[in-house]
Amino acid sequence: TLVIPIRAQNACVVIRRLETSTIYESFEIDPPNEQVMATKGRLVRLFPGPAFELADSASTSAFQRELSSFLADMDVVDVGSAAFTTKAGSDVFEARDTADPHYITQLLSSILHGWPQSVPANVERIKSELRKISDTVPDALLSRATEAIGKVKEIVEKRWQDIQSHQALSPPWLPKSLDVVQDTVVSLLSSKDYLFTRLQQHDTPIARHKFKPPKAPRLTVDDFLHPKVISGALSREPLVALADVERFAVRCLEAWVDKHRSNPLACSAIGECITYYADSARTHYKDNPEDQSLMFLTIFLLWSALDRLAIIHLPLLEDYSPEVPDTILNPILLRKSEHIQSLISFRNYLHTRHSRAQHGSIFSDRISESSFAIRYFLDSSTLQRLKRKIETKAKTERQAKQQEFASLQAKYKQLTEEAKPLNHHHPQRKDKSTCKKCSLTGKAASLKIQVHEWPLPEETLSAKATVFELQCPPVLQAWRSTTYAILYDFCRPRLSVERKSSKSPKAEMNLADYVGLKDYYTGRTRITYASTTKPFMKAHYSKQKIANIDLSSVLVNNGMCYRLFDTKLNRWVAGSFADSSVNSLCKFVLPTSSPYYSLQYAMQGTTHSPNQPLAEQAGVPPELNVHDYIAFGTLRSGGMIQWFNILRVLRARTLSFDRLEVHMLLIQAAMETGNLEGQELEWHRVLQQSDFGVALLSEIDELLSSIENNWHHIVTLQTMVILTSRLLACAEDEEVVDRACSTLRAARAIAFSWVDQLAHDLDDTKDSEPQNEDTSNLIRQRVCLAAATCRTTYDVDSCYFDRLIISDEDINIFIQCAIRIRDNTGPNTSMANVPLVELSLFLARDRRLSQELASTVWMRCQTSRTGIDSSILAVWPDYRPGSEWRQLPEGKERWLTSTMSRASGSLESRVHYNILDGSLLIDGKPHGRLPSSIIGHPIYVRLLGDVRALKSNISMNSMLTETPENT
Repeated sequence: TLVIPIRAQNACVVIRRLETSTIYESFEIDPPNEQVMATKGRLVRLFPGPAFELADSASTSAFQRELSSFLADMDVVDVGSAAFTTKAGSDVFEARDTADPHYITQLLSSILHGWPQSVPANVERIKSELRKISDTVPDALLSRATEAIGKVKEIVEKRWQDIQSHQALSPPWLPKSLDVVQDTVVSLLSSKDYLFTRLQQHDTPIARHKFKPPKAPRLTVDDFLHPKVISGALSREPLVALADVERFAVRCLEAWVDKHRSNPLACSAIGECITYYADSARTHYKDNPEDQSLMFLTIFLLWSALDRLAIIHLPLLEDYSPEVPDTILNPILLRKSEHIQSLISFRNYLHTRHSRAQHGSIFSDRISESSFAIRYFLDSSTLQRLKRKIETKAKTERQAKQQEFASLQAKYKQLTEEAKPLNHHHPQRKDKSTCKKCSLTGKAASLKIQVHEWPLPEETLSAKATVFELQCPPVLQAWRSTTYAILYDFCRPRLSVERKSSKSPKAEMNLADYVGLKDYYTGRTRITYASTTKPFMKAHYSKQKIANIDLSSVLVNNGMCYRLFDTKLNRWVAGSFADSSVNSLCKFVLPTSSPYYSLQYAMQGTTHSPNQPLAEQAGVPPELNVHDYIAFGTLRSGGMIQWFNILRVLRARTLSFDRLEVHMLLIQAAMETGNLEGQELEWHRVLQQSDFGVALLSEIDELLSSIENNWHHIVTLQTMVILTSRLLACAEDEEVVDRACSTLRAARAIAFSWVDQLAHDLDDTKDSEPQNEDTSNLIRQRVCLAAATCRTTYDVDSCYFDRLIISDEDINIFIQCAIRIRDNTGPNTSMANVPLVELSLFLARDRRLSQELASTVWMRCQTSRTGIDSSILAVWPDYRPGSEWRQLPEGKERWLTSTMSRASGSLESRVHYNILDGSLLIDGKPHGRLPSSIIGHPIYVRLLGDVRALKSNISMNSMLTETPENT
C-alpha cells in the first residue's frame, strides 16, 4: 500500500497493489472552513472517497509515467484549487482556508474510470503542453487541439454524471435472496489460541498518576518586613494571602511593632504591604460589603502600626493630625468578637492621636513656624548643612555669572564703539552683507547671556521647606504616601477620573526635575513638591540680550511657587480628604429589579424617620404588602433600637425572611458597628443583656421549627444563623451562650438534612433521560447554598469551637458539606435564574470559614479519623479507610492524604483532601467530576455546556472517572 499526500490539492491518494490489479482511492484531507463553522455538533465525514480498480494489463508503463507526472504536478500547483475570498469588492487568496480537492477526487477519478477506453490524462497533458507553446503553434492546429480537448472533456463529464446517478440509487430490497444464517457466521479459524490467552489474562495494573501539589507556603509574621514576598503571595493565591494578612493584622500586629520598633525600614515595609494588600483586596472583594469591611479594618490596623513606628522615629509627627477621621470605620460590618475588639482598640488609638495633634495637617500648603518641615529642619544639622551647601554653590555660580556678564558687556561695548565711526556701505540696495557697520552692530545685538536663577525660594520659610523636601526622611515619605493612598485611593465612594478645575493651576515643574536642585534630591516618592509657576530656566526669558539689561536682570530670584503634589495621579494634594468615606462601600445595595429597591435609604443609614415608609404607602409595589413594606423601611430607623425592631419582626413575622433583600437588611443592622461609647459599640450594647438574648433566641428557635421541612428557606436559615452568631459574640451570660450554641446545632441539623435531600435530587436528575441542564444547575446551586449555610453554624469565635465541634459527626458534616460545595461549583455555575449575589455572598463567608477552621479540623482528624472517613464514604461509597491520615510537608499543609487499599490488599490508591477548598482527589483526579481545567475550557463549554456531573464508575480496580454515555 502506498499513501501519497497531494498537499497543494488538500487531498490524498491511496494505491493498493493486489495480485492481478491495483486499487486507487482518493479523499479530501481537511474540510472547508465553511462546513466546519456551519455544522452544529459533529461534522460527519465518510472515508474513503472514490475508489477504482485497474487490471495490470491497463497499468502500462505509459500510464504509470503519466500518472506519476500528474500527481507530482498537482502536489505543488494550486492554480484553480486554492481558496479565495472577497474583501472590499476584490477576490483575494485566502490562506486560512483549505484547497478544493476536485482535481484529485473528481478529475483523477474520471480519468481512472475511463481508462484505457479514453485517455483524458494524455489529453490533459497535451492541453498543458499546448499552453506552454501557444505562441509558436499555428492557429489552425491550436484551434483543432482545443476543439478535441473540449469533446474529450464532455465525454468524461457525461460518464462521471452517469456514475453519480447510478450510485445515487438505493439497492433493491429482496429479503428472499438473503441467507441470514450464512451471513451472520463469523469464522475465526486461526484465532482460538489468541482469544483463549486474552480471556485468561489478568487485569493489567493501571499506571497511577502521582499527585504533586504545588508548594504554596502561607505568609508568616517575618514576611511582613519583605513587601515583595507579600506581593508574590497575593499574586499567586490572592484569597489565601488576603486572609493571612487579615489574620496578621488582628492577632500579630502588636508583637510585630514591638519587635521592629527600632528598625527604620519597618515603616516603608509596612507601607508597601498596605498598598499591595489594598490593591488586591479591592479587586477580589468588590461588591461584597462584608469582605470590604474587613478590608478596611485590616488597612487601618496596619496603618496604625505604620503610624506608631513613624512616631517612634519621628516624635514630631505626633503633634500633627493623623488625617484619618475619628468615625471613618463606623459603617463597617463585623460579626466576630476579635474583629470588634480590634476595631475598638484602633478607634481608641485614633482618638488619642487626634487629642494630641496641635499643629494641623502635614498635607497643608501653608508654611509657618509650626509646620512639620520647618520644625524638622531646625532640628536637623544635616538639612542645615545642605542649605548652606546649596547657597554656597549658588554664590560661586553667581560670581562666575557676573564675570561672564562683565565680559559680554565689554565685548558689546567694543563692537558698538567700532561700529560708531563707520558709515553704512550698501553696494546693492538692501544688501547688508558687505556693510561692516551693520555686521558689527548685528554681532553686538546678538550677544545673549543665560540668567542665573537662585535655586531656593527667596522667602526663608519656603527655602527651608524646600530643602526639607529635597531630603525628606524616608519614614515620613512612607507615612505620607501611604496615608494619602488610603484616604484618597481607597476611601472614596467612587474612584473616578476627576475633571480638573480651570481655577486649579497645573504643575509646571516637579522639584525632582528642577535643574538647580535635582542633584540634591533623594528618594523619589509619590508625594513631593511641584511648582505652579515656571522656573526662569524654562521660561522664554531664560536668555537675555546684553544690550537691554543690567546685572539684576541676569541674577534673578527663584521663580518657583511650591505645593505638595501627587506624582502618580498628577494632582495637588491639599484638600484631598474632604470626601474620604467607606460608607457606600460597606452597604448592601438592593437590586434595581427588586420590589424593595425604593427602600434603599433604609439600608444606607439609621437617621431616616419611621414615618417615611408610612408616608410612602401609596408607592408600595404590587409584589409587596404594605406591612412588609413598612416593616422593611422602619427596621433601621434609629441605631439604638435596631435589635428591638429585629426581635419585633421575628415575633410578628411581618417580613419575608426567605427574600435576599430581607437577609441583606437584617445583616446590615446586625453587623454594622455604628458609634463607639467607651469600650462598647453603642448600637449593640443590648446584646449583653441576658433577657434580650433569651427572647431573641426563643423567637429564632420558633422560626427554625416552622421551616425545618422546607429547604426553600435556605436564606431564612442563613439569616438566623448569623443573628445567633452575632449574639454569641457579645453575650456574657452563660445561659445565653448555651442556648445560642444549641440553636446553632439545631440549625446545623436542619441544613444538613436539606443538603442530603438536595444531593439525592441532584443524583436523580443525573440519572434521568434526557438530562435537563438548567434543572441540574439549579439543584446544584441549591446544594451549594444549603451546604454553605450548614457550615455557617461553625462560624463563631474560636473560644466556642469546643462547644460546636465536639464529635466525629461534627467533623463529618463540616467536611462533607465542603466536598459538596467544591463538587458543585466551577467556572460554569452562572445562570440567569440563579441569584448570583446570594451565592457569591454565601460562598465568600464559607471561604473565610475554611481558612479559619483549617488547623482545628486537622487537629480533630489527628485525634479521630472517623469524621473525615465518614464524610468521604458519604460521597464515595467505594471508599475504604486505609493508612493514617497525614498532613503534607511545609508549604502543602492544606492537603491531607491517606492510602486506601482493596479488601484483598492487591491495589492501593492515594486519597487527598484539601482542607481549604474541599477538593477530594483519588490518585490525583477529582472524584465524580472532570477537573476544572477541562470543564472551564472554551471548547468543552461550547460543545457540552455545563455538563459537569459524572456517573462515578470509579471501581477499586481502575479508579477512573467516566462521563455519562449520552454526553
